[in-house]
Amino acid sequence: TKKNHLAVAKILIGNGANIDRKDSDGTPILHYAVANKSKEMTQLFIDSKVNLKAKDRYGLTALVYALKAKNTEIVDLIKNAGGSY
Repeated sequence: TKKNHLAVAKILIGNGANIDRKDSDGTPILHYAVANKSKEMTQLFIDSKVNLKAKDRYGLTALVYALKAKNTEIVDLIKNAGGSY
């Protein structure tokens, strides 16, 4: 469940997991939280000082992902935290 994923993420981050890591396709993990419309996970990454300017292999930031998903709550979270296009 989403709640379990959030709890696991908190444990991993608390133990030094690299939140700026990208997968084998070059997609940052923040982008997955945004694509899955997880406001809580996105906020956790922001609070943990994730790189909001990180781009996927197509040059897209998490803010662009949020805009494409028309998720205004996550758009606002990212913009208010200093994220950009």
